[in-house]
Amino acid sequence: MVYAKIDEQGNVLEFPYIIEVIQDIPADAVEVDTTTLRPPITWNQKLMYDSVIKNEDNTYTLSYTTGVRFSTFEDKQKYMKVAVEQNKKQNEKTFKNKVAQLKTGYPEEEILSWDQQATEAAAYLLDNNASVPLIEKMAENRNVTLIELANRISEKTNLFTNTYGAILGIYQKNNDILNGIDLEDETTFDNIDAYGWK
Repeated sequence: MVYAKIDEQGNVLEFPYIIEVIQDIPADAVEVDTTTLRPPITWNQKLMYDSVIKNEDNTYTLSYTTGVRFSTFEDKQKYMKVAVEQNKKQNEKTFKNKVAQLKTGYPEEEILSWDQQATEAAAYLLDNNASVPLIEKMAENRNVTLIELANRISEKTNLFTNTYGAILGIYQKNNDILNGIDLEDETTFDNIDAYGWK
């Protein structure tokens, strides 16, 4: 929470109002909304507090101004070098985490059979005389029909493939963006704003 100190008329006296964690919130403190008026910024912009606005409903909102973060090529280049390396590491880590989340709850031994399950299910759905020893045994032991199991596997395969494809696409897009930034060419620096996992 971010607070401002106000007087009896509701005018802002101090922002931010630092309150010790262990103390109760003073009567002259009001919570300030710091997100509503926060503008999006680029890599070479910085946000600065402008003012705390008292709204008609007696709530308070923080407004901002923006400024240039780096003015020289050397400063921009230095920042960009670090930003690209950090984002490459973050991109790799985020990709691995998202893929691991897709596989959560499944033992590795079962995951190893997914390709064969998908192949056999697709083959059986095209031709019910196809040889499908793995899913045939699975269906037999699960007391379900082979067509029912093949359909389940096909649905899960499609869901996994679509989700994995979306994750992989963002990962590769991010790699393309980061690899396309030339530290000697300032005109490529703005590309970093397109990086992200949205």
